[in-house]
Amino acid sequence: MATITNNGVITGKKNGKAKITVTTKDKKKKCVITLKVVKKVAVKEVKLDYTSVDLKVGESKSVTATVLPLTAGGQKR
Repeated sequence: MATITNNGVITGKKNGKAKITVTTKDKKKKCVITLKVVKKVAVKEVKLDYTSVDLKVGESKSVTATVLPLTAGGQKR
């Protein structure tokens, strides 16, 4: 369902759930993470926070894009 590298990078391979336990070498400490791998959600729409922008020479403006649905794959969080 998932692979994990020696550096701790987890890659989802197919749908499912798993618990991953990380333990120190001396076995005194551990941490558990619950992993859920789900099917990618397709992007339905991209919205910008402006529909038009007027600028004077030398001015700049940041424009933010929102990908919908918010659960669509490939987005930076």
